[in-house]
Amino acid sequence: MKHNIFILLLACFSFMQATAQDITTIHMKDGSSMSFENGRHNMTNMRIWRNPENASMSDMYSNYIQMEPINGGYAVLLSMGKQYTSPTSNSTLSFCVGTADNLTLESSDCVIPATESYGTLYFQVGAANLLKNASWTITFMENPLPVVDYPLQKGQTYYWRPVVRVPYLQGGQSKEAVVYDKQAYSFRIPLLMTESGLLPPEQCGKDVVYPDTAAWSAFYKQYFPNVAIEKLASLVKLWTLWIADHQSEVTISQDLTFDDGNLHLVSAVPDAFYQWMVMREVVINKLEQILDSTHCTVTVIDNVDEKWQVPGNSYIKFTSSTAIDNLSFTVDASEAVPSIPYMLEIVFAPDTSEENTKPTKLRIRGNYNDGTSESLGESIYEIPTTQVTRLALADPVTNLVSLKIQMNISTKETSKYQRVIRLAEVRLKPQGN
Repeated sequence: MKHNIFILLLACFSFMQATAQDITTIHMKDGSSMSFENGRHNMTNMRIWRNPENASMSDMYSNYIQMEPINGGYAVLLSMGKQYTSPTSNSTLSFCVGTADNLTLESSDCVIPATESYGTLYFQVGAANLLKNASWTITFMENPLPVVDYPLQKGQTYYWRPVVRVPYLQGGQSKEAVVYDKQAYSFRIPLLMTESGLLPPEQCGKDVVYPDTAAWSAFYKQYFPNVAIEKLASLVKLWTLWIADHQSEVTISQDLTFDDGNLHLVSAVPDAFYQWMVMREVVINKLEQILDSTHCTVTVIDNVDEKWQVPGNSYIKFTSSTAIDNLSFTVDASEAVPSIPYMLEIVFAPDTSEENTKPTKLRIRGNYNDGTSESLGESIYEIPTTQVTRLALADPVTNLVSLKIQMNISTKETSKYQRVIRLAEVRLKPQGN
């Protein structure tokens, strides 16, 4: 090994000479020679491999990969720190790209030239139309990145390997040394359930059982023939609640594996699901079921003494931000099944701290799946705060998606009422239950 090193040093420092100021010729100790074209200023920056056909680069490393989903596909930008000296000024550095490991120029799907910017090498890969829309920018990039049309498939692992092609003359004959990096790097285009289009992204998870498109279509046609499909979106959430305890009642028709979970498709929605959801009471009593609130602070009061007889021994307290604000909040009623009539009951909790015995005053408004809204029940309700109040509307509601509760206290009434609403729960009971 020491002898070989001596030969290389001898070749580089003792036998290098310039000819005609545009060619550098290397005379090797064994009598052979290699010639290279000079670069700028008639100089050639080089590193000599004793056996160039079998050499390898060892000081390159991958340091950045940016993967960007664009219009349903993916484009990838890769960069590599240039931690090496180019063999010659006229050598060509490229990247072999393909789906097999240990890539060569012959086995690659495509070969992409490298673009250098301040000592970092870049290249991009993907379908040409996606690359043109990619959002990445590279500071001080003098030349644009080459666009090589190479569409990337979801769920596929791709390999890329740097390769240097070094032209030289040996014994008066033109030759080319091809030097590969010692390893191929890789990246994977994810196959995501959230991008599959088979179910809404919010329903995706680690292990999901879900009806396929044909199953939903048949179910809608059978049970909701007169309801627009877009108004049945809430059934997806109900399916998630039902299937958690009823997987034994469905037949899996197809198993699909994604990078972010497993999807088990069902080819038919069972009648049991319909019977369950049309008989189910919708209960709204959690903070996450509050869609929005204005002019107030919101606090959850837990562990209420049972003497107050508050459902669940907890309630949500809405307090006006100022002494004159009329607060409002909206609760999510989207679990109500479209076209099914419900009886509405709202339960208000008392002031369990017993600090304020003044009542509050409010009105109620229903929002429907056709975009309309209306006042529900009486125009104004006065709610005592010394006991639980159950407010039951006399008429059923159908196609309700949310409920807005609005405080209604004038400035002149501030001394008579308190600007606090304590919501224990909202119940939607299918009519007839």
